[in-house]
Amino acid sequence: MRKITFLFLLLTVLWSSQAQDFNDSCTSAFEDISSTGTALGLSDDGEAAITLPFDFTLTGQTSRDLLIGNNGGVLFGISDGDLSYSNRSLDDDNVLVGFYPFWDDIDDNAGDVYWEVKGSAPNRYVVIEWYQRPHYNNIDNATFELILYEGTNEVEFRYQDIVFNDSSLDYGASATIGIKASGGVYQYSYNTAIDSSVTCIHWTPPAQYNPYIELSIDPDCANSQFFVTAHVGDLGGASSLTLSDDQGSPSQQVADTVDVTFGPYADGTQVTITAVNNDDSTYTTSQTVQYYCPPPNDECADAIALTVYPADSSAGHEIDATTSHATQSDMGHTSCDSYGTNLDVFYSFVAPNSGRLKIITGGDRGSTVEAAVYDGCNGNELECFGRSTEKIMTDLTPGQTYILQVWHDAGSEGDFTIVLEEMVYTDPEFELTPVGHCDTSNPTFDLQVHITDMGGADSVTITDDQGSSSQQVTDTTTVTFGPYDEGTNVTITVTNDEDTTYTTSHSYQYYCPPENDNCADAIELTIEQNCDNPTVGNNQGATDSGVGDPGCANYQGGDIWYYTTTTQDLDTLIFETKAISGSNFTDSGMAVYTGDCSSLSEVNCDDDGGESVRSKIIVTNVAANTTYYIRIWEYGNNDSGEIGICAYSPSLAVANQLSADQFRIFPNPTNGLVHWEAKGSVERVQLSDITGQILFNIQNPTGSSINIAGLPNGIYLLHVWMDGRQGIYRVVKK
Repeated sequence: MRKITFLFLLLTVLWSSQAQDFNDSCTSAFEDISSTGTALGLSDDGEAAITLPFDFTLTGQTSRDLLIGNNGGVLFGISDGDLSYSNRSLDDDNVLVGFYPFWDDIDDNAGDVYWEVKGSAPNRYVVIEWYQRPHYNNIDNATFELILYEGTNEVEFRYQDIVFNDSSLDYGASATIGIKASGGVYQYSYNTAIDSSVTCIHWTPPAQYNPYIELSIDPDCANSQFFVTAHVGDLGGASSLTLSDDQGSPSQQVADTVDVTFGPYADGTQVTITAVNNDDSTYTTSQTVQYYCPPPNDECADAIALTVYPADSSAGHEIDATTSHATQSDMGHTSCDSYGTNLDVFYSFVAPNSGRLKIITGGDRGSTVEAAVYDGCNGNELECFGRSTEKIMTDLTPGQTYILQVWHDAGSEGDFTIVLEEMVYTDPEFELTPVGHCDTSNPTFDLQVHITDMGGADSVTITDDQGSSSQQVTDTTTVTFGPYDEGTNVTITVTNDEDTTYTTSHSYQYYCPPENDNCADAIELTIEQNCDNPTVGNNQGATDSGVGDPGCANYQGGDIWYYTTTTQDLDTLIFETKAISGSNFTDSGMAVYTGDCSSLSEVNCDDDGGESVRSKIIVTNVAANTTYYIRIWEYGNNDSGEIGICAYSPSLAVANQLSADQFRIFPNPTNGLVHWEAKGSVERVQLSDITGQILFNIQNPTGSSINIAGLPNGIYLLHVWMDGRQGIYRVVKK
């Protein structure tokens, strides 16, 4: 989009020469909020604001008041004694209200702040550009200028509003505000003393100033030309203006706010219109416009007819095309490009006898062309294609006329070539579905191959890369290959028997789901004193459990389940995931539920509350005999492997610890049997390795020993539940 910059239309004399008094008391309109003083108001965070009132109605010159003060980041303007103090809104037509800060570097050289001007001029935006980035601390002599947008189009305007606001000034620092004008720089130096006072300054506008004009285009594309109309909005205090262009047209003189037309100009001409104040020719305003007529097939009703050439014979028949200066049609966005501005042009064609078509684009911008096919203007979209040089359309009705919409995204428009040819074959299409056989000691799987499109062939041949016998089909159907060992990466290929250059391959790797793939098969977690020895789980082959999606961490299926039941009241109960060395499962999501698997109630959901990108949920005031279900998944479900999970309570160390005289084990170290003596009723014993993997879990043991002779030498943990208490004992196996 063109960018036209308009400078502040202020007097070209020094600020100090204007009728103003920095010590004047505020007018009655400000009595409730103001006091006298010369210091600029500054808050503790270094924020300050200066606002000159804004007269947007362009009805003439009046005296205004300058309000200097700090107001917590909301800039406000004052017009005719009315005060507005609400973000991005307007109580009176002549009151400008802004919201600070909203930074956006339009030109990469300036910090830009936006204010919306409503009331008599809706949908217009003021942009203030600081060319020395005053949001840094080195802002001395910052120069800025004011630009107005109507919608997204930049327009000129006459203004009496100047705003400076920055919340990054050093506390107690000093600075100079420079206001750029057409004949000089107004400067107001101030010391940012700590003072909450508000200072009002009276400013009287000049008698003569730059006129205000706004340009509009009147196209005449049938003759490849255009006219320019200058809308005179303000004579700048003059009795008359002289308007002229830079193309040699006769000048025109006006004595009132009227419209003046110049032209015609040839398509693409850059035209500058200048308005001169006849009472003082030093006051002048210029604006520049340039207009290009859109392509002749810019609208669907003007679609250009294309010939469909026989297969492989379109070379040399390409026609030149362009989206330069095209507009977005009323057919709007398509199913494959629903964002931004689509600069589109239109073609029509008659479907060939095969009902198959190849759209071929080339030239400078041919690889970025997007396209859609319709059954008529504003009709049904039949196919939508992204960026490519070849696009294939099938299932067309022979002899029927179709509409082809071709576009570039705004910013990527340009020249290309286009040609259509009949498509005899396309690549066959198929989908794969695994069928697992997991209830065996050696899990396997089959692959069902669903042929969905023969690609125009009478028959296709299906093969795998594992040495299975090939299979041939003559219609869309389903065939089965396998069995394959769990985890085998299998590639299935479907080939057109009549032209083997048309072939399609897909690969699939299948793992049986883990035992805790569903809530009903959740694995029990023991509540520990800490998370030093997490239980190790694995999401390899996990599927969507069918429970409603949790509220965090980009759940895409592949969850595994655990549960735990409290045996006593706890101040806090913590659920946490831990990284396992060498595992690809590093970014976890976790949700905790109460209830049962048929009716779960989510307690909390967490993405990255634990270490790095792992999860952690803390539940407080936990009652005894409460069952929690813990759901673990990988963010986005695009990586699999091992993950640690634990449930622990710091308060458990005091509440549940068995004393030495209540329970003891022997011998320790041991080469086989581990005996215990207990002064109470042992409810359960559980043996795990140091990774948290449970090896033995005995409810209500009838004896007082376990045999670990078959385990490798190392360190194990014996968990004991007795009379509502819990103990954990380190066992060494030699």
